[in-house]
Amino acid sequence: MDYLGELDKRAALIQDWELREFTCRVIHSIPESIWKMPSSFYHHLPDERCAWGNALHSLRVVDVCLILAECLLVVGIQRDSLISAALLHDIGKRGLRGDTKIIQTSQHPTLVREIVRNLGIAPEDWDTVFLPIKDHMGKWSKGELPEFLSTKVVDNSMILHLADCIVARWAEVVY
Repeated sequence: MDYLGELDKRAALIQDWELREFTCRVIHSIPESIWKMPSSFYHHLPDERCAWGNALHSLRVVDVCLILAECLLVVGIQRDSLISAALLHDIGKRGLRGDTKIIQTSQHPTLVREIVRNLGIAPEDWDTVFLPIKDHMGKWSKGELPEFLSTKVVDNSMILHLADCIVARWAEVVY
């Protein structure tokens, strides 16, 4: 599979041209090793735990976000921001330069904005992308939801978090 090509195809779904250009610029400006690295060994599907696992996981999260957005009638710039956030949500997993070999940082959502800033791209213009990324982490347990989900307001933070959880938990599905 051409993972970078698939990331580009998902970014092409963004209708706002400025946001689409921003997203594509980030996708192609970060080191390719960030996309090639395995995703989480503890929480993600087996095929996401090898080369290109982070890209594959991000693609799946975008696809689930698109399904949820359609069901929840999320349109326009909110939908575009959701696609961008889903594509970029895990680019900080291996630190600011993507060179942390062993430990994945649980602080990765807060690093995404800094990674983009280090690329020379102005992240201040895209809070609609970075806020859902910042909120996408948190353990879900039976009967307990992350605090921000208790608001009953459907926003991109909720959708991204839910999509990431669905994709990660799919590994537990047994047929």
